[in-house]
Amino acid sequence: MSIPELTWIFPFVSGTKPPTCEGHSTYVKGGRLHVLGGSASEGQTLSLIAIYDVVQKSWSTAKTTGEIPPARTGAASVLHKSSFFIFGGLSADLGWLNDFYVLNTETLIWKQINATGGPSCRDKLACVERNGSIYFFGGFGPLPDNTVSNSSNDQVTQVKNETDNKTATAEEETSEKKTTEHSTKEDEAKQQTKEEANITHEGEEKVETEGEEKVETEGEEKVE
Repeated sequence: MSIPELTWIFPFVSGTKPPTCEGHSTYVKGGRLHVLGGSASEGQTLSLIAIYDVVQKSWSTAKTTGEIPPARTGAASVLHKSSFFIFGGLSADLGWLNDFYVLNTETLIWKQINATGGPSCRDKLACVERNGSIYFFGGFGPLPDNTVSNSSNDQVTQVKNETDNKTATAEEETSEKKTTEHSTKEDEAKQQTKEEANITHEGEEKVETEGEEKVETEGEEKVE
């Protein structure tokens, strides 16, 4: 993209371009864009470092040595002075990772960092460097077995518990509603039966009274 004109361009480039990929890490140094790792369209994770020279408009591949990290995608990365740090990610062979590596951008030598108390295995996390410290945030990875070791998992557990509680409350409300409806129907049926019985009883009393009055009247007429 041309920043002054705010227009996108598709430049002609030479050299061998890296394969189509996603989830790669990048850093810019000395007018060259370095692209590390990622996941190719065929599904395999990559470990090469492709370099794009902005001035020459050409691609090349960097040859690195040392403790080279396994291929991965979705790692967190940050450049601090001449050191390029990567953490975690997802490997097609190893699964989620929480290893930590640094690349010397002058010598192109990798070194693994053995640090304790770091984040759990994850990919798609973010990081930033400030005043010599690297801060990590978020990410996606497996929950530890039978334990909760970080705030992200606490949030997941809390959401799960809230969901379970809401489900249980809804089931209790449904059960209470069914019980209330059943009791109401029984009461209505009993009331209807009682009303029908009263009507029948009143009808019988009326018939009996009318018969007695009729007999008494006829008797009085015959006496006279």
